Amino acid sequence: WSDSGLDLSNAKVGVVTTTFPAVFTAPKKAYALASSPTPDAMFTKDLSWDKDATHTNDVGTFLPLEALNALVDEGTIGQVSERFYGVPTEYSQSRTHADAQEIVAWAKEDGVDAMILVPL
Repeated sequence: WSDSGLDLSNAKVGVVTTTFPAVFTAPKKAYALASSPTPDAMFTKDLSWDKDATHTNDVGTFLPLEALNALVDEGTIGQVSERFYGVPTEYSQSRTHADAQEIVAWAKEDGVDAMILVPL
């Protein structure tokens, strides 16, 4: 990142995922959860991904909180947001817009400067 001229060394970085906690209550809706400790598992079974070619056993492949913490340790980014955010994907445009507004509000509360979107 530093090679690109973009300085994120003081930035707080957040993550938005389309996965859900391993245990959740229906209906699915936007959520914010603590980034630490990193969850051991997330619910991915009903999401669309190539289940013949890959798996979702490694949470770090789609929820990169540990990788971001390593970037903090290196001084590449300032910090990881205290919360990560999740949003469902398979529904109306109006609900997507409302959920996006909620996530933006949470990110502002948390002082997030940059967001990584990780759809699954």
